[in-house]
Amino acid sequence: MKLGALLVPVVDPEENRFIANQARQLEVEGFQSLWSAQAIGCGFMMTDPFICLSTAAAVTENVTLGPAVIQVPLYHPIDLAHRIFSLQQVCGKRLVVGLRPGSTAQDFDAFD
Repeated sequence: MKLGALLVPVVDPEENRFIANQARQLEVEGFQSLWSAQAIGCGFMMTDPFICLSTAAAVTENVTLGPAVIQVPLYHPIDLAHRIFSLQQVCGKRLVVGLRPGSTAQDFDAFD
């Protein structure tokens, strides 16, 4: 069985390198993959998955990395392609991308 973990957003802004430390620790604990969710209009926000996963890629060696889901309609197609391309440059073959064709009304409202 392969186990993955969801990287959680920074809880205490005073804690430096929270995401990096979390990713490093989860890899040491034996998780095979690390994921970052995208949530904006749900009453709370998660760390931007592209930034979160870039940070995790910089401090880990062997785990698979991926956004739990990218909400495609919230991006301009060229912007999304560029972000995924850039993330692949950092993660290499460890990147797995999950895409979602829709979003919530709250997310569309948040993105105007």
